[in-house]
Amino acid sequence: MFGFGQNKKRTEEKIQWAQDAAYKVLMAQADQAGASEQGTSQKRLVTNYAFGYIFGFAGALMQRAGVTDDVKIMAQLMLVYTSLFGIDKGSKIFGACLRRQSEPDFASGRKVGGSEALKWLSSGGKWVPSGLMFYLMDSALSQGPRAPSEP
Repeated sequence: MFGFGQNKKRTEEKIQWAQDAAYKVLMAQADQAGASEQGTSQKRLVTNYAFGYIFGFAGALMQRAGVTDDVKIMAQLMLVYTSLFGIDKGSKIFGACLRRQSEPDFASGRKVGGSEALKWLSSGGKWVPSGLMFYLMDSALSQGPRAPSEP
């Protein structure tokens, strides 16, 4: 009657957009690096640095979408991980991420992922996030650590 439900609906739409955007941008980087094929890129996708990058990137998008409650952010991040890795593997990876927050590789990836998400948003989508792609390719331009660490 007074439009009170409209704010909740807009917030839910923003959250859905953030989930979809995180999935699409992260998958595009993984695909560009060849992570869908067996090889080094795929192995590097399951390292603390890559997990941290995903966490930081998706988390920054969720916060910009208006999610301020930590429990809700974690629930949304879980959905991103399960959409990227599948329900079983994604939930295990997400659990590992929660336990590894203080590990240097994870923290470094999280920082880069969050920064790139914010830069992408502030550019209106004109700047293209590529930190995960370069890390997966083990490029000289990579911002991540050289030695992978398994979850």
